[in-house]
Amino acid sequence: MTGVWRYGELPYIYTGGFVDLEIVRKATAEGGGFFRAVNPDIYSAIAISSLIKKFAFLHEPIALRGTSIHSTGASSLGGSDNSQPLIDIRSDVKKFFHGQLQDSEFPSSIPLGVLDSYLQSAHLRPAEDMASRARTGFAATIAMAKPEDKAFCIEYCERIALRNQWSFTYRGMATKLRIWLIRTAYFLVEAKRVAASARFDLATIGTRDVYEASIVAEALYFLRGSRVSLLWARIRLVLTDLARRKPLR
Repeated sequence: MTGVWRYGELPYIYTGGFVDLEIVRKATAEGGGFFRAVNPDIYSAIAISSLIKKFAFLHEPIALRGTSIHSTGASSLGGSDNSQPLIDIRSDVKKFFHGQLQDSEFPSSIPLGVLDSYLQSAHLRPAEDMASRARTGFAATIAMAKPEDKAFCIEYCERIALRNQWSFTYRGMATKLRIWLIRTAYFLVEAKRVAASARFDLATIGTRDVYEASIVAEALYFLRGSRVSLLWARIRLVLTDLARRKPLR
């Protein structure tokens, strides 16, 4: 809920995510449908995590992700020049956001989307203190807000908290300390992620689409004697162990 760890680091139904179908069926039986939030990738991560005790997380890449021009995530986070998906999802938010978070306008915020999915999946976690979770979600929303959006985020979070009697105020020292801790922890973890990752700009070699990118990725993985070829060998070993239900090595 703090936003320090990304929802993509939870088990979810999205690029590179796999889950036993029985878990999906259980979530569906509990709520009458699996996807119950505006952000299906965030919702699936939280819903699945609510129903399992442990999962395997692979640091090795096993999927190639492409971004569509119609992607709402890319449009919302500045990764696309197409603004229409952002307009469309804002309309959906007004229709389908959890009732306790409804308002005339909403901050564009991933932590707020996480809080929405958390509330939408509450039926999977009975007898939970939602007020405490909401306060954490509001603190994360403010902590991750852009400077130009911070004032609106504070106003929104305080208004929603007051309406639901969740006892949250930005002016409190405890809240400001929590926001500072969330922001600090997030940037420390994010710095570690960046240091451990590799990024290739395939446009510089004329790659035009995901298909051509997959050809380049294959060439990199199987480049004899390279670090990535050893990585690919590790990926195959991990997947084999998972398929056989063996403990990870």
